[in-house]
Amino acid sequence: MRIVCIRGEVSDEEAGRIIASLAPGYHTEIKRLVFYPYFRLQSSIHVKTILRSHRLTVSCLVDLCSGQVRTTDRFDTEEREAEQDAVLSAKIPADDALAKAREYAVHSAVHRMRTLSCPESEVH
Repeated sequence: MRIVCIRGEVSDEEAGRIIASLAPGYHTEIKRLVFYPYFRLQSSIHVKTILRSHRLTVSCLVDLCSGQVRTTDRFDTEEREAEQDAVLSAKIPADDALAKAREYAVHSAVHRMRTLSCPESEVH
């Protein structure tokens, strides 16, 4: 199957170092490459403040296993071929992920710009 993923790869050695730094004392053994599912939303948000209007671009990732949402910096993506069993199953439907990401993006814009009104958003 074709998937879109973040460009770049973590080597087995790097993965081992990351896990060792987060969970010291645990033994790790790399078995195979697995892809973790995320929903990505890029939104253009029009925010009105007392002094003027602003247009912000907000990028969010929704973890499709836990439902957590976070804003992200820009990153490059690439298409890859992956075996079906190498992609973890999503537990959050795409329409729920879109709703979560939109809400989070608007909240992020309101917080960043300290606006009092609800901004308008467009999905990219």
